[in-house]
Amino acid sequence: PHIMVTLMNIAQIHRHRGHFAAALVKYTEVHELQMKAYGPNNLAVASTLSSMGLMQYQLKSYSSAFDLYQEALRIQRDHYESDENADVASTLNSIGLVLFNQGVYGLAKNCFTDSLRIRRNILGPDHRDVAILWYNIATIYLETGEDDFAIRL
Repeated sequence: PHIMVTLMNIAQIHRHRGHFAAALVKYTEVHELQMKAYGPNNLAVASTLSSMGLMQYQLKSYSSAFDLYQEALRIQRDHYESDENADVASTLNSIGLVLFNQGVYGLAKNCFTDSLRIRRNILGPDHRDVAILWYNIATIYLETGEDDFAIRL
């Protein structure tokens, strides 16, 4: 376990320096160790998969990011009794961002809307994270030429 913490810390340093490929290598090493230690359905594994997804997203490898986030979401949904969880909301938002960057606006909006519902229930309607999701949804409306809907949000 100590080596996993060390590798995770090194990955975080690379990430904060903007060295996303180097961070991805370290996150991948952590993931391999976690799979051996905890198995594939552990929340620590889901967290590392999300970190790997973020690195792929930053590297504009959207297909890989999508797959990693999907697996993280599967683990989270298997672990938690409902989707009313901040981790699930965060992963749905991340998937929405990937889909948005791929131009898959309808599915992106669905992910943002689901994340919005969860975050609004958990955090309340005036929280910053809720406002960010409203912005993400409005941006989809702008991108699809539905400016009137964006303005009403």
